[in-house]
Amino acid sequence: MNPHDESESFRCVRADAREPEGYRRVLGEAKAAFLHTDPPYCLLTRRRKGGDLRDPRAHKKIDRDPIVRFETVRDYRAFTEAWMTRAVAHLTPDAPLAIWTNLLGKEPILAVARSLGYGHLRGEFVWGKRTTDKNANEQLLRVYEVALVLSRTPAPVRGAT
Repeated sequence: MNPHDESESFRCVRADAREPEGYRRVLGEAKAAFLHTDPPYCLLTRRRKGGDLRDPRAHKKIDRDPIVRFETVRDYRAFTEAWMTRAVAHLTPDAPLAIWTNLLGKEPILAVARSLGYGHLRGEFVWGKRTTDKNANEQLLRVYEVALVLSRTPAPVRGAT
């Protein structure tokens, strides 16, 4: 694959990141120089205090199908370990990661990334969504998603020669 040939540069393949076939179809034997991904978020199954499933909230985007939900954060961590281990194996050694997640998913993603050698958080992008206007004088933003930017090496020190 020639990275300068636009006909070869952009491909979209629908595949499960935990399975090798999608990587083979996109990369062949090549390694990627960057991973930018938006995996399922750490959304937990909604349950009542007794453990019964809660009813879906009406007219809420987050309760529409298909939504992947996990029983526990431990289950989410296992899922993250499965896809990230496979993805990192298809990267060049110096390839950075940019992984979008919700706030509950940050710690599991950071822990799995560290275990795979990506111990340096280079930065975070934060997506804030406006809340509905209740008071005319207030405009509030709530953190909706974050992108964690990770690398195997620390950021260079500015001004160092």
